[in-house]
Amino acid sequence: MIKRLFLIGFLLLTGVLLSACMPGQTQKSPGVGLANHWQLKAYPDSHYTKPDTQHITLSFSAKTGQVSGYSGCNRYIGHYQVTQQHLSLNPLASTRRLCLNSQDETRFLSRLSKANYFQIKNRQLTLQLDDQALLIFSLVQTPLEQPIGDSRPKAIP
Repeated sequence: MIKRLFLIGFLLLTGVLLSACMPGQTQKSPGVGLANHWQLKAYPDSHYTKPDTQHITLSFSAKTGQVSGYSGCNRYIGHYQVTQQHLSLNPLASTRRLCLNSQDETRFLSRLSKANYFQIKNRQLTLQLDDQALLIFSLVQTPLEQPIGDSRPKAIP
């Protein structure tokens, strides 16, 4: 009896762990999808002075279900799932470099972790908390879209 309970518990735990490793679903619509590389363009609120957003990035991988990027000082990584326009981000792990202006990075990561919906329009990604816009990103050129001799990603206007 104890062996049977142990076996059932082991199988349930294995199933839960394997399902947690499954990649998230991607947006199924023509055109630009969520699984791309994005660069922070703006914080939508007018009461907050926008920091230098040039290097803050966000990438979604449909193959691995991972979200990753650069938050201004540190790199971060986690997993995501998408159901229609609903976005679910698991807690993000981050490097821990000492940053001079950690308030901007903290604000960005806080907003990113609160996002539960997304909208893509005109090659622009808006992450939202319900109907409130939190972060706005521009699509970054992939290597195939870049001119020859230029290996740096660039935001697409």
